[in-house]
Amino acid sequence: MISQHTIFDLFGGIRPMARALEVPASNVSSWKRVGRIPAESQPHVLERGQELGLPVTAEHVVYPLGRPQRSATPKAVKRSDGARYGNSRAILDTCGAGVVA
Repeated sequence: MISQHTIFDLFGGIRPMARALEVPASNVSSWKRVGRIPAESQPHVLERGQELGLPVTAEHVVYPLGRPQRSATPKAVKRSDGARYGNSRAILDTCGAGVVA
């Protein structure tokens, strides 16, 4: 099994990361809480991590808590009248346009 490390783990935690980046720990804590590093801080985080010899990649900076999992099969979206989106016949019927079959 491959263990997945967040960027916060790679730096050794919130406080060590804050010290390394020379930013308040509250900033780093906020990044972890919301699950993203602000775009203007991302280049500095990547550069500093690499300077420290950490295996930090651009993906770690963009997805600091790990890449989100995509669902395998999306569910069909239905309108309030029960018709599925993308069904042009149902859309035309609900718009009052006559549909000739």
